[in-house]
Amino acid sequence: MKFKIKILEKIKTSTIIELIFSLLYTMCIALIPYVQKELFNGIGNNTKNLLINLGFTYLALILGSAIFQFISQYNEWKRDKEFVKYTKDVIFKSIFGRPNYVFKEKSVGEYLTITNNNVEIIEDEYVSTYVDIIKSIVQLLIYTVSLVVFVDYRIAIAIILASLISVIVPKITAKKLAKKENFIKIALVIIQTF
Repeated sequence: MKFKIKILEKIKTSTIIELIFSLLYTMCIALIPYVQKELFNGIGNNTKNLLINLGFTYLALILGSAIFQFISQYNEWKRDKEFVKYTKDVIFKSIFGRPNYVFKEKSVGEYLTITNNNVEIIEDEYVSTYVDIIKSIVQLLIYTVSLVVFVDYRIAIAIILASLISVIVPKITAKKLAKKENFIKIALVIIQTF
């Protein structure tokens, strides 16, 4: 348990920076449609200063989103690297701290598999997944608020429902597709026996 806490403390800073810049990136992307709408609405009003300000705001949002996405992605890579490094360090210390007879119970190949493959699988399936879930929830909230505030609540509801449906439908169809795939495999085995 204390190893988990030590490893999580090592990746805490890069994870927080990743989440903050992901939030800023999402805010920039969410504001772009509003600025576009205001830009098109201002074209007919002959307000040159407004159009220039909106144009620069639009460019700043695009540039900001690119920079924030880069920083977020960089810190995600950094977090992945730190997690793998510190976890392997903990594993090596654990392995070499064992008595010789316990160490010899497994082959060198098994230890290599544990340190190389398993650590990266844990990072990919658990750490990255949890951070991605947090980022997705924050993105959904930001997009919802921006749609309700800047566009219309009915459109926001429609988009949220469509998003939820797109998450639910694959889960429903996956079971049916798995049954059909099983049937096809059985049929191929029967055909191959003849």
